[in-house]
Amino acid sequence: MKNCIKCGAEMQDDVQFCPACGAPQQAQEAPQQPYYAQPQQPYYAPQQPAQVKPFPVFGLIGMIAGIVAVITTWFLFYLGIAFSIVGIIFSAIGMAKRNENRMPGMAIAGLVCSIVAIVLTIVSIILAFAVVGAMMGA
Repeated sequence: MKNCIKCGAEMQDDVQFCPACGAPQQAQEAPQQPYYAQPQQPYYAPQQPAQVKPFPVFGLIGMIAGIVAVITTWFLFYLGIAFSIVGIIFSAIGMAKRNENRMPGMAIAGLVCSIVAIVLTIVSIILAFAVVGAMMGA
């Protein structure tokens, strides 16, 4: 015989509801021994590696060519124009790829230096012809 878990009335062992109060009865289980589990290690989700943007080779070449063009403009006109054209071409390619490069400023600097070098070269050629013409005419 067992007792009702709600009102304490005696009843048969196989009864599922108390005949006195009608409360549902659950089978009394033997007390279980405590379960000891291994401590769980925290799970860290694998992280995606950071996307490294490629080095801006075209922008760098354009910038170097532009700087060399500005320097050579005063000494060798034909080299100034050649380096300016190379600088503009490589800087334009670097500007086109600026979304995938990590430093688009090099392409911009190369473009600016190359354009300045072409302008200085043209001004220098005009001044040189003017000076030579003035010396020949005098």
